[in-house]
Amino acid sequence: MTKFFTLIFFFCVGLLADVEAQSNTLSSGGQFNGSGGSSSFSIGTIDYTSTSGTGGIASQGLQHAFEIFDITALKGNSKAFSVTLFPNPSGDFVSIQVAEPEANFQYSITSIQGIEIGKGKITESQTLISLYGLSKGNYFVKIFKQKTEVKTYHLIKN
Repeated sequence: MTKFFTLIFFFCVGLLADVEAQSNTLSSGGQFNGSGGSSSFSIGTIDYTSTSGTGGIASQGLQHAFEIFDITALKGNSKAFSVTLFPNPSGDFVSIQVAEPEANFQYSITSIQGIEIGKGKITESQTLISLYGLSKGNYFVKIFKQKTEVKTYHLIKN
């Protein structure tokens, strides 16, 4: 009889407690244990959260889409011209599209450490840049107009 009341007691406590659990369908996961500590992971999480503030927006989680965005833009002149970098993430090629190619635009590709990897002139409305030979990773593509930096894009090479 005592086992029955104990079972009923824990069942009622479980109903009253605010219990939250992960509700996503996961494709895989696991846990690693070692002398330095432990770590657990899951693969297939489809949720992510975004936090916004005065400094911008930060997204965290897995499997959310990459967005094409500028890191910097020249204040006051950003509407005077249009520059677009795509696709991002990219493979062996990336395109820079400008509305006015005669405006003397140049580009520079730098590594995350700030080392310049390549540069060139933008002479057409759409310029195709080869990324062949670059390792997978993060790069910055800086756009210049008459030697003044006007935009910087974060580029991901897959």
